[in-house]
Amino acid sequence: MKKFLADGMLRGLLRWLRFLGFDTLEYQSPEKEDKETDTYRQRYFLTTSPTHFRNWKEDKKILIPFEKIPDQLNYLNRKLNIFVHIKFLSRCSICNEAIISVKKENIIDELPENIARNFDQFYQCLNCKRIYWQGGHVKRMVDKLNRMGFSLSFKQ
Repeated sequence: MKKFLADGMLRGLLRWLRFLGFDTLEYQSPEKEDKETDTYRQRYFLTTSPTHFRNWKEDKKILIPFEKIPDQLNYLNRKLNIFVHIKFLSRCSICNEAIISVKKENIIDELPENIARNFDQFYQCLNCKRIYWQGGHVKRMVDKLNRMGFSLSFKQ
């Protein structure tokens, strides 16, 4: 599965890539590059900046020429055929770590009352402990991806 490193101008794309299950880090500064070169070398560097693109030393780099996230995702898919590797909602959108299924009774005290009442299936990030469930926001994400031409199904 492809891994990505997105510069700060692509934070929206970064979150969508995480939603789709892709290990995606945010590139923050040249100093960090020196400290984590091996981690960065394994990844495709994504940027909207021609200057950042030219200055990136590694071969795995993609200049994203679009501003809107649907266009960016479509472009990335045309370049790397990423949508055959989707693992929808398998990574934390905040910290990029894997999320796992958890029993409702183990997290019930952390849930808003209406969420606990209306949902039974939950997921939690192993790192930051953020809790996820397949509410209306997930259906809207799937609908948006389907409108973009990527076939996903939604089961609630």
